[in-house]
Amino acid sequence: MPPLSDILLVATAILVAMAPMTASFLQCWADRARGGNSGAPDGRSYCDSCGKTLSAIDLVPVLSWLWNRGKSRCCKEPLSPALLWPEAAAFGFALWGALVAPLALAVPTVALVWALQIVILLYALRPDVSNATICLLVLLGLGLSTAGLTGPFWQHAAGLAIGLGVIALSRVLTALQPFSDAALILAAAGALLGIVLLPLATVAGALFAACYRVFAPSLGLPRAEWPRAAVIGISGGLWLAWLYGGTV
Repeated sequence: MPPLSDILLVATAILVAMAPMTASFLQCWADRARGGNSGAPDGRSYCDSCGKTLSAIDLVPVLSWLWNRGKSRCCKEPLSPALLWPEAAAFGFALWGALVAPLALAVPTVALVWALQIVILLYALRPDVSNATICLLVLLGLGLSTAGLTGPFWQHAAGLAIGLGVIALSRVLTALQPFSDAALILAAAGALLGIVLLPLATVAGALFAACYRVFAPSLGLPRAEWPRAAVIGISGGLWLAWLYGGTV
């Protein structure tokens, strides 16, 4: 049997390679949900401009978009950069996490990229899927702490308690109700990071949210309202604190 380190390396490499594929699938799911089909995507993918069924060569994440210079191969219509960014970002963040995290936490770190993709792309369209993913992140955070791979359990339990308190406030205070989805992510952040690093994730998340609102249009993405920007920002704050706050 191969040593555990080799198994972890192979598993991490597979997860990194698959990250843009999951991003492509989730983006397709989100697009179809906006069109009224909330079920998981089924059937063949098709061109948004002419409706032609796409072949396998058109569906290679990132590479197909670059090879065709941002245009549809079938009708030469320009493709939205919004189709490229989730795939490229998923691969970049997964590779980043795999390189930075210690080997013992490499798989959970790349899995965190997958989970945050689900939360960011589906939170408003399939809240059941997004909320289930957040619950899994809470269990992951507490499980890693129990296994001794992160900080003391009480710190992570306290971080979760604070996150749950913010969720309760967002349900009661009218001003916070639009940010209830971001509050859910804070609960996962508390379980993963602990009470000590939760403030870092929150402050960084607020800065990321502001930057996203300012710079998203220049990247070909729609300008986000504050609730959506908060979801993306807190996700980014969680990621940064996870990698560099001392948890890993």
